[in-house]
Amino acid sequence: MNEVRGFLLKGAAACVVSAAVVAGLVGVNAAMTGDEQVFTATAAGMMGDVSMTATFNGSKITDIRLDVSGETPEIGGAAGPELVEQCLEAQGSDIDGVAGATVTTNAVKACLDDCIAQSQAG
Repeated sequence: MNEVRGFLLKGAAACVVSAAVVAGLVGVNAAMTGDEQVFTATAAGMMGDVSMTATFNGSKITDIRLDVSGETPEIGGAAGPELVEQCLEAQGSDIDGVAGATVTTNAVKACLDDCIAQSQAG
């Protein structure tokens, strides 16, 4: 009986390790929390990098955290909240963007496209 139990425990541990390796290969930038998946991406903005963390529940984008702290505060930095709102409303990167913050807008679109591609890869 102990031999069977030991075999089953070793098999279960191997399955857990295998699942972790596969998850790591599918999305290095992905983290799963229940039914949600979280992906991150970075793209070049006007003054520095723009970073995004997007949360998906199935194919729905439920949250976007945007770091535009490296952008010009009164232009790209100020555009951040509006860009997040537009992306969430559009459920994608097909947005109007913010006038005067074209480079930041394009970086946000690139980040979201990357996050969407990561979500569809798994």
